[in-house]
Amino acid sequence: MNLPEGSAGTDTIGSENRLMGSVKVGAIVATATPVSITDSVITVETQIRKGEKLVAKVTQTQKVLRSHG
Repeated sequence: MNLPEGSAGTDTIGSENRLMGSVKVGAIVATATPVSITDSVITVETQIRKGEKLVAKVTQTQKVLRSHG
């Protein structure tokens, strides 16, 4: 993750998981896309697919932690 200069990591402040299907065999592909990036909060949406079929969508919101020093 490309964090702003002076940051010390992130802390999860929100996570929404939508499960729309299941995968019993075979490979899946996860694609993460930034939705919003500021100096204090980053939101990323990840889509998980089996072929063309969307099986899950996760939206994660992270607070950027600042270094003290």
